[in-house]
Amino acid sequence: MDQRTPIKTLTLREWLADHATSRLTREGETRSVEPRVMDLLFLLAEEPGRVFTRAEIMARLWPDVTVSEDTLARYVFKLRRALDDDRETPHFVETIPKRGYRLIVADPDPSAALNRRAEEFYFQYTRADNEAAIALYERALSRNPDDAVALAGIANGLVQRAVRWLGIADGASPRFNLKSALESGTLATADAQSLLTQAQQLAERAVIIAPENSGALRALGLVLSAHQRFSDARAVYRRALAADPNAWGVLINLADVDGIEGHDADALQNLERAFAIMGEQYSTEPVQIRPWYAALGNMIANRHAGRGDLDAAEAWYRRVLAYSPFHEEVTAGLAALLSARGEKHAADALCRARVVRMGPSELCAPFLMPSD
Repeated sequence: MDQRTPIKTLTLREWLADHATSRLTREGETRSVEPRVMDLLFLLAEEPGRVFTRAEIMARLWPDVTVSEDTLARYVFKLRRALDDDRETPHFVETIPKRGYRLIVADPDPSAALNRRAEEFYFQYTRADNEAAIALYERALSRNPDDAVALAGIANGLVQRAVRWLGIADGASPRFNLKSALESGTLATADAQSLLTQAQQLAERAVIIAPENSGALRALGLVLSAHQRFSDARAVYRRALAADPNAWGVLINLADVDGIEGHDADALQNLERAFAIMGEQYSTEPVQIRPWYAALGNMIANRHAGRGDLDAAEAWYRRVLAYSPFHEEVTAGLAALLSARGEKHAADALCRARVVRMGPSELCAPFLMPSD
């Protein structure tokens, strides 16, 4: 018989959790969660710091029902979302790869806040934000020389510096992706090779420190891709996805490799999978996902159009516009598709609505019909 005394309330830093009401409160804010999500939190709190295996958690939370590990993963995701937690730099619930989960009892590493802020800069993909991210990761690394997250972050930033901005004048448009950088010959220059060598050393060290950290593996895969070691990059990306199947950034990077090697169907599948995961995680990672989301959907739509699947392309254009109304590239892409089908009035109406809201658009101009 279980002799544990049931915990009724729980304090987790700024949060107060009430098991009976399934509510979390913080500085006057109240959040209601599903009872089983609260059950999960209080189960982990029975022995903070101990790793609870997945099998153990499922047996406790669903004693009379057979559930899959995917079901448990969804509830862990919901708990993290309720606590504003993050899977890569957790403050509350930590995933122990191939074992289970534990409730963090000590304050997180002092560099974690710097890493989180650096990641938010990195995912904006501007030159200034990229350099800010590198500087913040370097500060985190100065506090903890074995910080795998910071090592991987600097490696990513150095690769992006080489791929997107090396040799590009201030204010000019950056290169869009790895393929364009390879085709330009930029990555073969001495300056690029120096950056990539530094990045590889940092990423390899990160993987040695944290061999099952998806972010560290992603950084190494990116460096190997920039070195055109695509087979090695694929193997590392597969390891990253085994560590975290929901790592949408890895899927996007893998799609880049697929596209470079001409595996268009695989690239499309990985992009669509990444888009779906980003949609599921948007509420917990808006800063990282928002700059990518519409652009990725547009890329998927364009790929369907390029393959001649116009129905799928139209569906994707409309899906993105439902999320980001008046997005210029998406609006123009859908207008071009409609015009090619002979639906010129529909294309005109689509672009005219954007012009009324957003002003003149070079991309939409070809689809505007003369006014009577």
